[in-house]
Amino acid sequence: MKITLDIDDELLSVLRDEATRSGCTLSELVEAGVRHLLSASQPKAKDLSPLPTYHGGDFFIDVANREALDSLED
Repeated sequence: MKITLDIDDELLSVLRDEATRSGCTLSELVEAGVRHLLSASQPKAKDLSPLPTYHGGDFFIDVANREALDSLED
């Protein structure tokens, strides 16, 4: 399911850096964090199915490279 979140710019920057460092997507990182938070306070959260894993192949561009992303619009 897709949702929209409002996240502080500084926190988002830290999350992006951590996702890059960890080799995961921002969505995977946020979902793992929410699951971790809930597992500490909600016993039912431990019954959630595990996160799916995918191998989408190699990246064609570095998503952290703004110039490369901007070139996609051309």
